[in-house]
Amino acid sequence: MRLHYGELVGISTIVAVTAAAVALLVRMISRNERAVAEATSWLKRIVVTWIVLNTLGFVVAYSRRNAFVPVPTITSFEKFNEEYLWG
Repeated sequence: MRLHYGELVGISTIVAVTAAAVALLVRMISRNERAVAEATSWLKRIVVTWIVLNTLGFVVAYSRRNAFVPVPTITSFEKFNEEYLWG
């Protein structure tokens, strides 16, 4: 789960930065007030979504820690298979 979440956060950060750059360019270059307002709205949505995705991992880790559930740290699938599935 941790490995997949880390990949999701990495990909979402790249996508968020790219989309925010496009929204900022539209906001700076466009002379149409409607386009500027829409770009600003998209920029707010991008930031809020990125914050929610990054905060989600903290909330899950904090709730699991407080529930006294041991969270194994998985560094590789081979080690996980040996220790938890076949060991």
